[in-house]
Amino acid sequence: MNYSVTPPPTGFLHAPIIHKIYDFYVLSHQCLRKFSRFERYTLGETIQGNNLQIIEIAIFCATTKSQIKQERLISASIKLDLSKLLIRLAYDTKSINYQKYIQLEEKLQEIGRMLGGWIKSTHNS
Repeated sequence: MNYSVTPPPTGFLHAPIIHKIYDFYVLSHQCLRKFSRFERYTLGETIQGNNLQIIEIAIFCATTKSQIKQERLISASIKLDLSKLLIRLAYDTKSINYQKYIQLEEKLQEIGRMLGGWIKSTHNS
């Protein structure tokens, strides 16, 4: 399967980090579809639910100037760390192969760098 990058959506969803999180969700969704039935309804649902929460927080933070923005970004960072752990768990339980693990991990690392920069920029403002 070709996992080409989709063009960024318009409006507030145009934020590059939201686009990267979206692409990660799409790739992880394709991988999770191949999980065994047991893993799909346990580990798979946990991964996807966590990913959706990261998207939700990123959209909130991209659309608000709220005082709790930095707190929410830190929450997204914690959830991103959880995603890294869950993807590693999926690899270690042989639910995904090494190639998919590397693809997902690379995306998570990139999102993590972007999120770290965003957190740092809110701290300075």
